Amino acid sequence: MTQTQLRATYRDLTFRTADNVLHVSAYAWPGGYPTYFVTNDGGSLCPQCVRSERNRIVHATLTTYGDREWSLEGQDVNYEDDHLFCDHCARQIESAYGGV
Repeated sequence: MTQTQLRATYRDLTFRTADNVLHVSAYAWPGGYPTYFVTNDGGSLCPQCVRSERNRIVHATLTTYGDREWSLEGQDVNYEDDHLFCDHCARQIESAYGGV
């Protein structure tokens, strides 16, 4: 197998693995707390946008030439921030305890 074929196989396996690993849930388990996703540039994405933009996110997260603003750093729980909005659709991201 050539180096190009190896890279293509690795990339294909990586994308399939990421697609299986990127489970998008609007609520954390256990506890049922509302979640959101944090992007590489510090942005916030709601679970609905992560689902709808899954291909773009997987591509940006797993490659060095994708749109870095779509690259995910992780998922977090929104405990108290009533002023947290999705940077893609501008929907308010639910908070667990409201403005405490």
